[in-house]
Amino acid sequence: MYLDNNLMDNIRIYLTTLKEMSYTIGDAVQQKIQDDFVEMRQSSAGKVSSEDLHNCLTLARLLSFSHGETELSSELWERAKQMEEERQKRQQ
Repeated sequence: MYLDNNLMDNIRIYLTTLKEMSYTIGDAVQQKIQDDFVEMRQSSAGKVSSEDLHNCLTLARLLSFSHGETELSSELWERAKQMEEERQKRQQ
């Protein structure tokens, strides 16, 4: 097995710790997220849901923490959107 029990336990501890950390999204990035969500919904004929936005925000939060940041940057927001898009393509 690639992920042994010890590694899985460490990953769980890491993710649990991240859930408890303080995190912010600045006003400019909030506006960017809002604008992007509106654009995504319009370009997808309504196929993008609030759950998709939630997934992107969760991923962006974890990306920020993994880069040692407690505030979301526009660069990491863009990366999270790209990663979520790639994930959705794999599910089709």
